Amino acid sequence: MRLESLRIKRFKSLYNVHLDFSKFRVLTGPNGSGKSNLVDAIGFLGEVYRFGTDYAVGRSGGIDSIAYRARRRTTIGVQFVVNASLSFSELPTYRNSLRVKRMNLPDLAFNIEHSFTIKPASGSSTSDYAVTQEVFTVHVESDGELLEILWLASGEGSEQPPRMIEGGSLSEELQEVLRLTLGYVWRERERGAQEDLFSIPGSQTGAGLESIATTMPIFREFRQRMSFIQAYRLNPTACRKPGALTPNASLDSDGGNLPAVVARTALRQNSVWQQVMSGMRHIMSGLEEITTEPSPDSGGLVLKFHETGGGRPWFAREVSDGTIQALALLIALHDRRRPIVLIEEPENAIHPWVLRRFLEECREVGDRQVVLTTHSPILLKLLRPEEVVLLWRAAGKSHIRPLVKALPESRELYYEKGFDVFELYDSGLIPQSMPGNNAEG
Repeated sequence: MRLESLRIKRFKSLYNVHLDFSKFRVLTGPNGSGKSNLVDAIGFLGEVYRFGTDYAVGRSGGIDSIAYRARRRTTIGVQFVVNASLSFSELPTYRNSLRVKRMNLPDLAFNIEHSFTIKPASGSSTSDYAVTQEVFTVHVESDGELLEILWLASGEGSEQPPRMIEGGSLSEELQEVLRLTLGYVWRERERGAQEDLFSIPGSQTGAGLESIATTMPIFREFRQRMSFIQAYRLNPTACRKPGALTPNASLDSDGGNLPAVVARTALRQNSVWQQVMSGMRHIMSGLEEITTEPSPDSGGLVLKFHETGGGRPWFAREVSDGTIQALALLIALHDRRRPIVLIEEPENAIHPWVLRRFLEECREVGDRQVVLTTHSPILLKLLRPEEVVLLWRAAGKSHIRPLVKALPESRELYYEKGFDVFELYDSGLIPQSMPGNNAEG
């Protein structure tokens, strides 16, 4: 799956921002421009898909803690619009169906748009809220044409009946693809149960579309992949703490549980672990291997760094902040369970040479999208104009624009005139990049 774009409305200072995703993006801007709010928004979105809206809102401190504030409490609500692409071959129904091979079904590309709005509940306590609107749309590319195959709405605006493409005009192969993609919904349409088709409990109420997720393979796969979005603010102190090895051990947002994820990766994903070790050997001279062992004090797993030539290995508490931070960065980057990885200020405690190596790995990682935030001149000097997105704040609202659009001549200045990205950013040619600006456009 690939995340194509994300629109966020009224989440903290992100009043109305649109971010196009590519394989590798770096967000930068003055202090207070909204970089941390964007990290929080994407982390919040991952929690919505992973644990549900109630958990995500509650962990964030309630609706008033995440909603944009002017002079009074918002009544419009926080909105997310997620646009992603997902291929037929990524669905379990594709891999598990014998008819796929028998019929030689095409590996079609689907475009998914999922939007939802969270509003404060009127006349209630400040912490109460409701998901007032949710829309799920699926398009498919067929013969060079983009066809809408499904439109579902819940809550406000759901007076319009659900839409589904008519099967009679489609080829037998495409109908079979949709049968495996939409599951229950398509089968009920074929059965002629139009009246009962969308009467699944919750599908047309304020409860949202949660009830049909288990019946529709494409929505189930989309939600699962989105649930693995993780936003990291790595902290060397948290990275050093012992971890508890579990079958699906994952890295905490601050880098906690690192020893457990190292052990899991080395045990279950040897090729990934070798990529991590290759990077670490470039970073830590003389490093032979990194292992884990139970801590005699806590019982959890701790890290040990072994150097070439023997001698006593180094424990995590004995290596530098930069070394432990670099290990956490590489683990986060190469975790194949994460389709999108967002890391805030990866330059912290990292040597410029190590940072250069990490950026090269960000560009080369093939099956994931990587987003970084920074205000480091050193990191900006290592970037290309098309990789950079600017954030700034005006009248309390954050704005986002790619560097190549904010400064159209940036590619020429970089590739032909020899300017680096930080020189372009710091030159004064881009008013939005300067602290204290009030430019909205």
